[in-house]
Amino acid sequence: MTTRILITMPDEIADELRSAVPKGQVSQFVTEQVQRGLREQRLHSMDDAVNDIVSNDKALLDRLGNVQ
Repeated sequence: MTTRILITMPDEIADELRSAVPKGQVSQFVTEQVQRGLREQRLHSMDDAVNDIVSNDKALLDRLGNVQ
C-alpha cells in the first residue's frame, strides 16, 4: 500500500533535487531518505551507528574498509 503526501521545501532544494535525481525516481529517493532519517533518529550510541552501517550501507562499509 502507498500513501500520497504533499511536502513543502524551499525552491533551491527542489531545484537541486530535480537536477540530481532522474525523473520518475524522486519518490523512491525521498522514501529512502525518510527511512534513513527515521533509522538515524533511533541511534543512541556509537554501537547503534556501527550496527546501522553494517546492516544498511554496504557501500559505506566497503569504503571505510579501504581507508588506510
